[in-house]
Amino acid sequence: MKRSPLVIILVTIFIDLLGFGLVIPLLSVYAEELHATGWQIGLLTGIFSLMQFLFAPIWGKLSDRIGRRPVIFISLAGSVLGYALLAFANSFWLLLIARTVDGISGATVGVAQAYVADVTTPENRAKGMGLIGAAFGLGFTFGPALGGLLSQHDLVLGSLTVSRYGVPALVTCAMTLLNLLLAFFILPESRPERDTSAPATARPGRWDALRETLAHADLRLVLGLSLLVTVAFSMNYAVLPLLAKNRMGYDTLHVGLIFTVLGLVGAIIQGGLLGKLSRRFGEARLAVVGGFALAAGLFTIPFAHGTPILAVGLVLVAIGSAFTTPTLATLLSRLTSADRQGSVLGIGQSISSLGRFIGPVVGGVLYAGDRLSLPFFGGGLIAAGAALWSLRLWDVRVPTAQPAPTVDSAT
Repeated sequence: MKRSPLVIILVTIFIDLLGFGLVIPLLSVYAEELHATGWQIGLLTGIFSLMQFLFAPIWGKLSDRIGRRPVIFISLAGSVLGYALLAFANSFWLLLIARTVDGISGATVGVAQAYVADVTTPENRAKGMGLIGAAFGLGFTFGPALGGLLSQHDLVLGSLTVSRYGVPALVTCAMTLLNLLLAFFILPESRPERDTSAPATARPGRWDALRETLAHADLRLVLGLSLLVTVAFSMNYAVLPLLAKNRMGYDTLHVGLIFTVLGLVGAIIQGGLLGKLSRRFGEARLAVVGGFALAAGLFTIPFAHGTPILAVGLVLVAIGSAFTTPTLATLLSRLTSADRQGSVLGIGQSISSLGRFIGPVVGGVLYAGDRLSLPFFGGGLIAAGAALWSLRLWDVRVPTAQPAPTVDSAT
């Protein structure tokens, strides 16, 4: 395994998810102070994932044509611009532009995976993909707490004043700029030269691949469940910081710690318990249990007027997400033939990105400025419906010898 290039890629992924985690707990509060409406707060929270959904295939194809290195440079430069805009934003629309730019620039997870595939041998490839997953988990787990810590005070830079909500974005901007410089001096091109004498292999388009996948009832069921679970879980992205601030009186540091707890519980379950539970009970049963746990947690949060009840709801939500997301991805992989793994799992990631856009927008519309409980009840109903629908997974015949899925960018 080539160490130096792989380290730069892992740092890139870590900073990308660290930046995502830094700003997610603050965006809703920042936007509300700039007099944004409920649907605008939801749009701001979800626009990053929508851009990933739209641009990830474009970046992937471009990296196949011109190489991984220039695409990664463009991505890092775009992220520097996006975080700089976010740091100095003084209106909702500038916030939205900043998150749009960063979402477009950050839609390069597939390119990073392709780079890892280029620089690893087949026997080390799973290890390389696992390191990407670790970078994801570390970035999203520690980002919210660091964002809350950095957002305690405004920052004065000569004649410029950076709002306390913009300070985490400015720090991430600086880290991304440093990463860009390191990549410029250290990161080589990984894509092997193409044999121009060989005939080009025709590949199905994105929509053709989607139609072919949805033609299979079992795959359609798993993808539908993934969409519903992601929508239900991500509805709390937009509204949870507002509930914590407006009802519980939490500051940004405590809001960041809430998201850190969610990440830690998920990491503990996925890193230590899920494999054993899956072997004992099977993915289908875990998906059902996870769906009901997610619903129970979302139904609990509206009744929280103090930390204990909120903690119970959050732990249930984290358990539900940790049970459902990876088990559905595993089922998707095991139901797919070896020659279509990349295509089908890519569709699964696109579905998850779409859900992470729809969820915050719906949550923001239900919130509409002061209805703090309604988005959680709505998410709970969606999760409960998904749990009931997932009972059909018990009738699905799953092959026993399929490869494990690649890392999912959800976060």
